[in-house]
Amino acid sequence: MQARGGSMMGDHVLIDRAPGQDRALLMQGDRVVEVLADYHHARNLTGSIHRVKINRVIAGQNRAFARLTDGTQVSVRLAKSDRVVAGAMSVITITAAPRDGKAWQASLGARLVSANLVMLVGQQGITISRALAASLSETSKAVLVDALAGLLADLGMAADFAVIVRRGAVEMSADTLVAECRARANDWLTATGDN
Repeated sequence: MQARGGSMMGDHVLIDRAPGQDRALLMQGDRVVEVLADYHHARNLTGSIHRVKINRVIAGQNRAFARLTDGTQVSVRLAKSDRVVAGAMSVITITAAPRDGKAWQASLGARLVSANLVMLVGQQGITISRALAASLSETSKAVLVDALAGLLADLGMAADFAVIVRRGAVEMSADTLVAECRARANDWLTATGDN
């Protein structure tokens, strides 16, 4: 935050700028008199999926850099096993807003995220989080895995998507999770024009 006008002990305004939000606090001494906030001036890209051209790779930092089609800068975190080269086209998912004047943060690959599931494009399998698995019987785990695998097979997506069931799904029925997975899969099919 930065102060505008007056000393920190008298009347002053503090301004806080962050992606998707700006705030101004009118202060009298150390007391907040009024808060003005603008939360809609900048778009929130978190969770969005993009196809980008990698501009440069810094292997020692496990980072690659790219720009979205509108010129927005993106820093892509790489795993040691990722083989990305400058000039290559890659699919990324924005994972965090920029901080301290840095680029938007992203990870390689497409991820469809909901409260209870993560769907990973280009991978296979069904994984249940350890915390959730510990709370389920073997029969319940098998029913859930079979239901999700059946859905992906019915949609023709079994070879193209992995599903991670998150720990927050502990109170959810298999039917509810299948419906949530179907919704995310339909989002993907609609976005890619594959439906």
